[in-house]
Amino acid sequence: MGSADHSCSPAVRAEARAPDFLIIGAPKCGTTWLTRRLAQHPGVCLPQDEIHFFSRHWERGWEWYLARFECAAPDQRIGENSNSYLTDGNSLTRIEQRLPHAKFIAILRHPVDRAYSSYGMQIDRGRANADIDLYLDPVRSPRPHILTNGLYAKMLAPYFDAFGRESIHITFFEDIISDPASAYRSVLAFLGVDLGFLPSKLTDRENARKPSGVPGPVKRALWWLRPQLENSRLRNIRYGAFGKFAERMISRNKSYPPLSAALAARLREYYSADISRLEDMLGRPTPGWK
Repeated sequence: MGSADHSCSPAVRAEARAPDFLIIGAPKCGTTWLTRRLAQHPGVCLPQDEIHFFSRHWERGWEWYLARFECAAPDQRIGENSNSYLTDGNSLTRIEQRLPHAKFIAILRHPVDRAYSSYGMQIDRGRANADIDLYLDPVRSPRPHILTNGLYAKMLAPYFDAFGRESIHITFFEDIISDPASAYRSVLAFLGVDLGFLPSKLTDRENARKPSGVPGPVKRALWWLRPQLENSRLRNIRYGAFGKFAERMISRNKSYPPLSAALAARLREYYSADISRLEDMLGRPTPGWK
């Protein structure tokens, strides 16, 4: 197994090339895991940071976007991971305009599990409280995207219509957990790169929920600082020894309300029709979601 990160090859391109493929989502489904393992492949150029150009940074312009990939070698497949592309209403039209021949990768997870994970993330960020019945209620939730981001068929259908089923590779989170090597190779086959390369730490999880961390209200209060972290000096402070020390000082144990059997049943009912539609679109059953 190799372990080198080939996301930025030393060979600089003579002419800028646009990405060949996009990892479009879904959020909380394993896109970070796939991104970091693909970035190690010698045939792939893939920045590990999410760019969100077509959803959040369109105004920065096409040249700014292409500069994210300026270290790609001529024989590498170029890609990027931005899980907002599946959920953002503006992204598809912009992608059609700029990348009409792109390929797409989507990772999908049991929507109830994904919703609960997303709810936990909102607590971590200080954007939700312990009222789980409120936040996971399809009608009353003050953060409805916690639930709607799991309506995969509804979000994927426009991509299928615009680019065709053959241009979209679907991977299930459950398959990554049960057989990560096969799931990884299926993506390599879709991209047309060497199937013989396996990355390091193939079975490691990414962004797994930690038992302790900075309290959500503190994160929320400091959220305005996030754009400033693009400054290299501030990033060095944040992720250096001082930043890690400060984080340890203010970290606290985390706790999350449990997902009751009754609430889980209501969520399964909420997602039932969309799951059936997804299975029809894919021509295959989902991995135990029903």
